[in-house]
Amino acid sequence: MKTIKIDILNPKVEELLHSLADLQLINISESEENVIDLSPEQKEMLIMSEKDVEYGNILSEEELDEMDKAWLH
Repeated sequence: MKTIKIDILNPKVEELLHSLADLQLINISESEENVIDLSPEQKEMLIMSEKDVEYGNILSEEELDEMDKAWLH
């Protein structure tokens, strides 16, 4: 298991994280143990990802699998 620290910049992200925790896909802990600080570039990528989700710029796993198959052939 890998532990990371996440700075939550948007309350909607916190809701998403708690939903993932409810599905037992992640574990949320308030512990400061094993904290990994994200670089500014990593934080920017997370913000960009959040905007992609907000604007619907996402693909399902099935769509990605089809794109992979097409790329490989």
